[in-house]
Amino acid sequence: MKLFRRAFWTILVLGIPYAVLAPNYIGCGAAWVTVHVRALEATTRQPIPAATVTLVSERRAKTPDMRVSAPTVLSAQTDNTGHATLKDMFGAGFDKWGTSIYVGASSLHCEAEGYSSAEARIAPSPRLRFRDFLIYKQRSTVEVSLLLARQ
Repeated sequence: MKLFRRAFWTILVLGIPYAVLAPNYIGCGAAWVTVHVRALEATTRQPIPAATVTLVSERRAKTPDMRVSAPTVLSAQTDNTGHATLKDMFGAGFDKWGTSIYVGASSLHCEAEGYSSAEARIAPSPRLRFRDFLIYKQRSTVEVSLLLARQ
């Protein structure tokens, strides 16, 4: 038992500094990002049903042969509460500090009859960053509200 306790404390004391000081390890792959959109009237903040929301995802790579796939364009109609959900796959990577999903300048475009169209990026930064490096455990969701003005 004493040997077990000594081994435990040795691993604990040496393991934490090793995890922090060890050389970086990296990995890459892809991750799904779900975008929840809400279309609202600009002045009253009332939901706009039957608006068309389009997600234009950017897939950029350093060289064309590294490109995972061509950029995609996805569309959905908002429901009676002004909500629509779009889901697309983006490039992702991880290191010992966490996971990042590259969304780049991917944007949402919203149009509705009688309203001026609105556009917004799905994230303020080109990368969505998480502290956990397990991509499959991430709830990769983004919520965006788009305000449309009457014409």
